[in-house]
Amino acid sequence: MVSGSLTEALLSLPNTSESYKRATQHPFLQRAGTLSLSTDSLQRWLTQDRLYALVGYSAFLGTLIAKLPAPIVGPSSSEGILHRRRLSVLAGAMANIDREVGFFEQVAKDNGLDLAAKSKPTAAQNEVDSHPQTSPGSSLVDLGLLNNITRGYIDFMVSTASRGTFEEGLVLLWAMEKMYLDAWTYASKHLKSEALSSKANQQPGPAKALLQLIPNWSSAEFAQFVKDIGELIDGLDVKIDSDLGKRLQEVWIVTLWYEERFWQAGE
Repeated sequence: MVSGSLTEALLSLPNTSESYKRATQHPFLQRAGTLSLSTDSLQRWLTQDRLYALVGYSAFLGTLIAKLPAPIVGPSSSEGILHRRRLSVLAGAMANIDREVGFFEQVAKDNGLDLAAKSKPTAAQNEVDSHPQTSPGSSLVDLGLLNNITRGYIDFMVSTASRGTFEEGLVLLWAMEKMYLDAWTYASKHLKSEALSSKANQQPGPAKALLQLIPNWSSAEFAQFVKDIGELIDGLDVKIDSDLGKRLQEVWIVTLWYEERFWQAGE
């Protein structure tokens, strides 16, 4: 990121550094990195993350792709090149989420984890209904396995993609992926090299699952994907203090709110 970029401005918003730290350095992540999560904790969190991806992320991304500005120009024009670049990144994100859900399900199956595990009630679950960015009367009337935080997050994602601008949706995509990458990179720093080298000898269970999950979510390939989205954002002609820039700030702040609380599914 170059100095003065839009992504840098979002990352350095006043009064958000502690929220970012809580969202990306949650105790759940430290326990994940030290392989000390219980089966119950990991499968409750994985249940919510799978539903977030399968129910929310895919719907959000489909709507965002549909809103992608498509100039009627030749392929060598600057507008045509930008459109192809955006489409390539977003289409890649959709392919990634399909693979990711399959990966979740295979890792869970191999390690005896239940992806239909009910969440325990937490204080954060009661906060979501009063949050200003939660849609009144969720469209997901029968929550099923969804806890309130996941439901609220999905509502926010879908609402942003459908009612907001393309730019707001793109910032939401980057915010979610950037925080996820930083969170699991933090977890990876607690992962001892000898644990990775002995992965093949691990018995199926939460520790072996984490030895598969953490490297996937902190990989160089994932980091490049996040960088690619960030470059699209930095290419937007938006000033951080403009009306649209202020809406982008709000998207960032609300995403922080949900990301911080999402880890509580594993408590």
